[in-house]
Amino acid sequence: MKRRLTNPLVNVGDKIKKGDTIGYIEAMKVLNEVTSDVEGVVDEILVSHGTNVEYDQAIIKVK
Repeated sequence: MKRRLTNPLVNVGDKIKKGDTIGYIEAMKVLNEVTSDVEGVVDEILVSHGTNVEYDQAIIKVK
């Protein structure tokens, strides 16, 4: 099944907490919320808008 990232809701430098919504993944025309499983500062966005992603693929880097 193809999944693609819609616009990320975070930017580099944003502080995030565990459980914060960081973006949405579209699969079969349904938007699925992606939440952070760590706390920190967004260091890098690894996947751009519209890119197909795999299950459990990292989409942001947090420090």
